Amino acid sequence: STTASSTFPSEFASHADHRYVVVGGGSAGCALIGQLLERLPQSSAVVLVERGCPEAWRSPSVENPTLWSAACRDPAVAETYLSKPQPQLLQRSSAHPRGVGVGGCGNVNAAFHIHGLHEDYASWPWPLEDIELAIQTVDQHMQPLKLPTTPLGDAFAGALNVTQFDCTDNSEFITTDVPEHERVWEEGRCNTRVRVALRSVAGDRVISGDSFPQSGHFRRVTPWEAFVAESPAASQALASGRLQVLHGRVVRVVFSEGDADRPAGASSTLVAVGAQGVDSHGHAFEAQCWGDGEVILCGGAFETPKLLLLSGVGPAGHLREVGIPVLLDLPGVGTRLLEHPLLPVANLCCGPLTRCRSPTSVHATAVRGLATAGGIRQVMLFVADGGACAPLASELLLPRLPPYCSTSGQGLGSCLSKLPLNLALAAWWCLRPLLARLLDLSASLPGVNQLLCRSVAFSLALLDPTSSGSVRLSSKDPAVPPLLDSGLLRDSADLEALQLGAEWATDVLSGSVLADSVCLGLLPGPLHTPLRFSWQVLQLLLQVFCGIVVPMPFEGGRRWLGMSLRGFHRFARLHVQPFHHACGSCPAGARSSFHPTHGDPSSGSDDVAAAALGAVVGPDFCVLGTSRLRLADASVFPTLPRAPTAASAMMVGVLAAWRVADSKYGCALN
Repeated sequence: STTASSTFPSEFASHADHRYVVVGGGSAGCALIGQLLERLPQSSAVVLVERGCPEAWRSPSVENPTLWSAACRDPAVAETYLSKPQPQLLQRSSAHPRGVGVGGCGNVNAAFHIHGLHEDYASWPWPLEDIELAIQTVDQHMQPLKLPTTPLGDAFAGALNVTQFDCTDNSEFITTDVPEHERVWEEGRCNTRVRVALRSVAGDRVISGDSFPQSGHFRRVTPWEAFVAESPAASQALASGRLQVLHGRVVRVVFSEGDADRPAGASSTLVAVGAQGVDSHGHAFEAQCWGDGEVILCGGAFETPKLLLLSGVGPAGHLREVGIPVLLDLPGVGTRLLEHPLLPVANLCCGPLTRCRSPTSVHATAVRGLATAGGIRQVMLFVADGGACAPLASELLLPRLPPYCSTSGQGLGSCLSKLPLNLALAAWWCLRPLLARLLDLSASLPGVNQLLCRSVAFSLALLDPTSSGSVRLSSKDPAVPPLLDSGLLRDSADLEALQLGAEWATDVLSGSVLADSVCLGLLPGPLHTPLRFSWQVLQLLLQVFCGIVVPMPFEGGRRWLGMSLRGFHRFARLHVQPFHHACGSCPAGARSSFHPTHGDPSSGSDDVAAAALGAVVGPDFCVLGTSRLRLADASVFPTLPRAPTAASAMMVGVLAAWRVADSKYGCALN
């Protein structure tokens, strides 16, 4: 086994001819490091600075894939960011858990391993054949398996068939051109199976990927394990000190003005020479790159733009607002944040469907194209174990409302009219932590736990939202979290698409296949559907104690999960969550010409034109207007893939490593 070290610097790293400083060891960072060490010469060293625990990937809550929701709340392996209050979400804040430690979000997600569609990558500034090669490399390391079928998953697929939607058995999203009849995204077609990053506890890797072994338990395959611990080149580098892991937080990138290799007449370029930070013991450090080395940021969609802004790279106006000297005016840094909105729907089930657990807690998914006024929109509906999602119950059931409603600049009458609302908000703000704690404690009680194990979460996600948010600084203090604007449902077209998705979910849940098993709606539940919930409770009591089945008399006409249209809009705004697929905060853009010189791209009119369009990095992953500084994580996504983003983030890490090696040493892609 391989163990990450926090000693810095190692003897080898101190005497290497070339040293690369990688900031962040998440999914993309692990893929980048593994591929770098396979392609760089032996005289090169890599220093990874990771603010989380180097042994996070070995945590029990990480290894057990059914505990992913518990891992999201474990401070040893995850950290939760809160967005600022969102007006379109009734002034509610959204929670964004992110993995910390080597492996990053790959340690705490639901183990989905799904690539985007061919069309998703068509506008990205890298050749599609390179993207396809990178995808194959990621799959070779992760070796994902098809999600196994369970009785609940089969019933879910059966319910889709009953509602006249064509189901396919594709195990992955399309990444290459395929015949029209095989596509899964047109209106009325569904994809009901996905792939997951798991293996058996015995350690034997299943190569075929067609099915799970018939016996035994499973554990998560983390990006650190797949790309570093099991890579001969990377594991040997870690043992010899050629790969060094420093446990600490980087606070800024260090630049030197000018570049001796810069062509005459070119505009001034910031040259990255290292990164400053504070280690886990509170000691300041500076990790320097030398030789042909570079600084490569892999902090993710939140931390990467934050670090650029703290370093003086970003929109000049915002940097001046927070008191940071402007080194490079780059408007695209943190200006756009993309995320899939997720709407949870929880139900208590009876019968045998929930007796068979899924290795990842997710039983099945379906993706369907829905016709809206703006065109076809893609919606995902998936079914998961309610018990496995219980640690997130407080986030799903207890909205994070503000402590008060602002009345600044308003008259006395308006202030008095809002007094009852402010009193209610203040009471909720005080009661919510207590209610959240009670929910956490009650979930561990035997009776409640048994009840939760019979519940099912049917969640609805929009895969191609048009809304976007931003990442900004609230302070120049590096210890203060970034100011997040999630932007969920900011565009009313996204709410319309979720509304159509809710109609589809209503058809699926009310069909004859699942209707007999779904006995009590926990969410929307009594707050949004009081009559429906009360009748369901009465039905349940009559069925249990008297054996009488009474049909619901007032279900007709309510096509949105038992609510009116207005009620559904209120429910969606109050309970929509991020799908934890944040990306695109430092997007990559194409340049009309690119001529690398000793690994440092020339900076000129092409950089200026790309930056004016909102781009932050070029096709070489170099930050525009700088040299020896690259970004390689989900923050560089030009668009939001219509899929979970973990596999795409690793693909970007692989591509970035190839670009680095190719620009320095002419290594061919293979």
